[in-house]
Amino acid sequence: MRQKPIVKCYWEIIGVCGLINIDWVNRSCELSIYIGEEDCRRKGYGSRVITMFKKICFDQMNMHRFWAEVYSFNQSMMDMLCKNGFNIEGYLKDTVFRNGKYYNSYFYTFLEEDWKEEKGTKKLLEDEV
Repeated sequence: MRQKPIVKCYWEIIGVCGLINIDWVNRSCELSIYIGEEDCRRKGYGSRVITMFKKICFDQMNMHRFWAEVYSFNQSMMDMLCKNGFNIEGYLKDTVFRNGKYYNSYFYTFLEEDWKEEKGTKKLLEDEV
């Protein structure tokens, strides 16, 4: 899948997102998201993208595993993934060298069962209103 721009109001492009490493046999795909405009980070745009991709992955593409790789210097992405129900699966040490220092790669996953549970919880909350 090609990367798509992330757009906020007035068609201002603030980043790119996409699904990569799509594995149809094992029903797995990776989230790729980058918000380049620093003043647009931590504003909820990334969470909206993740919600949209969850629906696409599980309801349209029939995926079992939705995952992301995050470097240890990107704490805001790690926080966003946890906030959106992803679980840390593990890490690899010293996978990227940047500005004279090595950083770890952390792997986060959101599984089909997590999606079913999340959808069920939302349905219950909607029914209560």
